[in-house]
Amino acid sequence: MSEEKVKQSEVDTENESTGYGIGRALILCVLKILEKYSDADHPLTREAIAVKVQKEFNLKQKPTRTTVGNNINLLKENFKYNIADGKNGGAYLVGKTFDDLELKMLASSIATAKFLPAKQAKELLGKLNELSSEYNNLNKGVGLVEKYIRTNNRDLSYNLEVIYDAIKENKQIKFVYNDLGVKGELVPRYQKKAEDGRYTINPYEVICNDGNFYVIGSTYEYKNLRHYRLDRITQIDIVENSKRTPLKEMEGYTDKGYFELTNYVRDHLKMFNGEVKRVKFKASKSILNYIWDTFGDNAEIRELADDKDNVIFTVRTAIDGAKVFAKQFCTACEVLQPQELRDELKQEFAQVAEKYR
Repeated sequence: MSEEKVKQSEVDTENESTGYGIGRALILCVLKILEKYSDADHPLTREAIAVKVQKEFNLKQKPTRTTVGNNINLLKENFKYNIADGKNGGAYLVGKTFDDLELKMLASSIATAKFLPAKQAKELLGKLNELSSEYNNLNKGVGLVEKYIRTNNRDLSYNLEVIYDAIKENKQIKFVYNDLGVKGELVPRYQKKAEDGRYTINPYEVICNDGNFYVIGSTYEYKNLRHYRLDRITQIDIVENSKRTPLKEMEGYTDKGYFELTNYVRDHLKMFNGEVKRVKFKASKSILNYIWDTFGDNAEIRELADDKDNVIFTVRTAIDGAKVFAKQFCTACEVLQPQELRDELKQEFAQVAEKYR
């Protein structure tokens, strides 16, 4: 039952004649105290609730324990709040939207989310803290905000709003896509074929991967999907009088009637764009943790009967992503197939060796 319904309710006449100066609002005050100060480990007696109500809401006199008890009964019976009896005759609110552990997990995610500008992260932590009990102060996470690498683009929320509206309205979007400069500033990467230099795409979905938001879409020129980081997008608008190209016309669309977004994310390691192929590796067992962390169940791993130190694994992924993995673990893995990727790596490793001669 919402607080709004409590506000609009006909509460017993006892509350109207108490002289506390708040009349029917007393039931809402009791609810607020239970939300803020009570949990299974910290039940509140009627007397403790009365004291906190008087202090928190600056009442001239303290409500009686009987009045508090009557309001608790109203919350339970009329508005179906789950208020349980605790130790020492106390009571506490059960079934809050989030328990303390869930709130801590959310707070930690916000504090370390690199796609959120510092100011917005702090604002979200403040709002989250309002949902928490007195015994679960989430403001400690505010001090972590400045310690993490964060985006400098403050348009992320606006970008999300525009993209979601475009998807809902089945329209295209236009935006400037940016690279990062020497000082971390956004440097426009203009679309040469467009008069205003902006990219025009058909947006299909927004995802979060590896701590960054991306919009998955297509351009009018090609039938394959691409993705763009939201914190690299500026000057975004919905293209009026436009109509988004149907998803079913894209490569990868199945006859099941939907596009399997999870497959797209799975196939594009670290969200690298480009061609997707099956890549076969030979790798040391010493990097199995990294193989699982990087590819998950997408990796088909088998042991070798004649080699107890190494494994063979095959994965379907973007070639550029596979190349990055092969370089990162070059002393512990080898690309076996496809041959063109082996040739590219051989050439690039030769160039590296030349640099370090």
